[in-house]
Amino acid sequence: MSAIASTSTNAEVKNASTSGRLFFLNLSAGRILSANPDGSDLKAIVNEGRKLPDGLALDVVAGHIYWTNMGDPKRNDGSIMRSDLDGKNMITIVPAGGTFTPKQLQLEKRSGKLYWSDREGMRVMRANMDGSEIAMPTAVELQGREDHMLRPDLGCHLCRSLLPL
Repeated sequence: MSAIASTSTNAEVKNASTSGRLFFLNLSAGRILSANPDGSDLKAIVNEGRKLPDGLALDVVAGHIYWTNMGDPKRNDGSIMRSDLDGKNMITIVPAGGTFTPKQLQLEKRSGKLYWSDREGMRVMRANMDGSEIAMPTAVELQGREDHMLRPDLGCHLCRSLLPL
């Protein structure tokens, strides 16, 4: 589950209606939902039907939601999408087939990269936040943390581990 923290930045003014809200997935219905922390004011932000959204990341400053669509594991048709925090202006970041079955998603603003785990592909992948330069790194160094690396665990979730470089 992802939450937007209230801040005193221009982004808060721009996105005042989403400040302090929780964002979460309804996998079986293919929806991204948002609600107040007490559960009130539940809203469907994105409704894609049967595309199986699975990973979710927020870029509050830029006003964007990124999510993975797992797709059908037998068809190699996973994708990554982005919209504004209100669900408008939806665009494809990684087109169907650009990744197999993307799951968890991590935004790394400093480097301008998206990282995700690919369950059926048994790998960690990355791309620029605009979807360009899709790559499959063997080990992904976290910016500014030379002693930490990201790796897929047995369930292909993104994990931090202490690995020597």
